[in-house]
Amino acid sequence: MRYSLIFMVGLMMALPVMTVRAAAQSFGVDERYEDCMRRARTDPELGLETALAWRDGQNLKQGKPKQQKSKRGHNAAAHCEAVALTGLGRFEAAAKRLEALAGSMKADAPKSVRAEILAQAGQAWFRADQVPRARAAQTAAVALDSNNAEIRIDRAMARAADGEYWGAVDDLNAAISLNRKNNQENADAFALRASAYRHLEVLSLAKQDVETALRLAPDNAEALLEMGIIMHLAGDAAAARKAWSRLVWAHDGSPAAEAARRNLKNLDQENK
Repeated sequence: MRYSLIFMVGLMMALPVMTVRAAAQSFGVDERYEDCMRRARTDPELGLETALAWRDGQNLKQGKPKQQKSKRGHNAAAHCEAVALTGLGRFEAAAKRLEALAGSMKADAPKSVRAEILAQAGQAWFRADQVPRARAAQTAAVALDSNNAEIRIDRAMARAADGEYWGAVDDLNAAISLNRKNNQENADAFALRASAYRHLEVLSLAKQDVETALRLAPDNAEALLEMGIIMHLAGDAAAARKAWSRLVWAHDGSPAAEAARRNLKNLDQENK
């Protein structure tokens, strides 16, 4: 049975990484930005309209021209625009907006904020199936903020998608270490490292990591998918079926659950 990296798409759905509050502080705006971001996430078409009107210095409600108050306000509108474009599935356009935004923020934003903007660009490139550009954006983000565990996880996914599994392991080792320094644990990081070890045919370490992921989050979709794969490769069809069935039950309709359904169907065919 052949296995894909489908669960990575689920992990990449978290755009944007940066909290709205942190971004608002960086852009020097607050309520208007939060309102635009809320629209961008719940109604991307309206969010895009709001962001473009803001960017162009228009008052959306009154329809009157309005001068752009600051470069930061323009950047905030551009960020909201990129998030709306992502919600509309226009990933390449969103990635380009985010990279341009990070470049325009060099003079007046902390490196950590620029790093997260670049990480978001990397996520958008990844979802546009342009892995080399995703890796480039994420590597630039790591150079700006090497202590951001989430950015390390993002780059690990791009490296794994590009077949660079040892590089993915290196980034995940760093992410797990950084999280532990902050008294945190991330089940997704362990699930992804398990996948990397599996592709490197180190099943003992893969099994350890996926068990850790499920101990942290018993219904973690990525970990359940990976546990089923590892158990199947180890020759334990019953354990594989149990993991995939639980995944379908807990996350029906998700990309990971659909992958589990396909695996269960293939498992049934094997047993005929």
